[in-house]
Amino acid sequence: MLSREINWYNIKQCNRKIKIIVSTGLEHDNLSLQRKTIECDSYEKIIKVDSEQIDYKTYTFIKALEKNKQFENQIKKIRDKIGIPREGFTKKEYDSFRESHKIYPTKKSGYIGFGHSDKFNEINKIIRNESLPIITHFNLNDLIASSIKYLVFHNGIYAPNRAIYLDDNKKPLPLNESTNIKIVIQSKVSKNKLIKFIKENFKQLEEAMEESNLPEDVGFYISRRDWEIVNIRDQKKWKYRKIADYISKEYDDFDINEDSVKTAYDRAKKKILSLNL
Repeated sequence: MLSREINWYNIKQCNRKIKIIVSTGLEHDNLSLQRKTIECDSYEKIIKVDSEQIDYKTYTFIKALEKNKQFENQIKKIRDKIGIPREGFTKKEYDSFRESHKIYPTKKSGYIGFGHSDKFNEINKIIRNESLPIITHFNLNDLIASSIKYLVFHNGIYAPNRAIYLDDNKKPLPLNESTNIKIVIQSKVSKNKLIKFIKENFKQLEEAMEESNLPEDVGFYISRRDWEIVNIRDQKKWKYRKIADYISKEYDDFDINEDSVKTAYDRAKKKILSLNL
């Protein structure tokens, strides 16, 4: 398939600020997961989306690069070399540019997806090679260095993926015809941060569960400890005091005693009997 040739250099020139592109989660289309994003040109806008994706120190460094004439000139030199506007594309223009260089396989090939034209691949190679001295000279961190291609194309820097986000895929799964809702963790987080995320997003979780085809909770639960108490009592016929000594050592539960073991046993047996109702 031939790529559509457009004279992108003749697009109207204008000064453009560096946009920080922040992830708001994932969305599902017919073939794959797509990252949902929003362009932010102020720190206030970033923290409204997610206060933890990018810190203020990194934000001010990016804004300093935006005002650094030497950095700006180096980026413009790369744009001149690859034949795109000196001020870069808008995100929409870049999407059109990239689309014009996509190559889709024929039905006979049996392949799914797409590739890119040789010209587009060559452009990316030039950007990689030309940006290495810039990364070294300005001591760019991994976040900015990994986005240098997008900085050249459309003045964009992608913030890291959110550490935690909610993935509520409302499309049925083929095996059980049920949807699934996931809390996705993409980097190490503390217990407190995870609990905070659940509390802050529980309304969205409830709405997703309400709209989905998830099975109902059976409402039946016996803890691992109580199951063991039942099995020991029924199978080994141990006395409650002996069971309490064993459970105390096995589960580091030094508060357990003969009475609490008996209570746990009776509670579990009642739950088992409740299945008859």
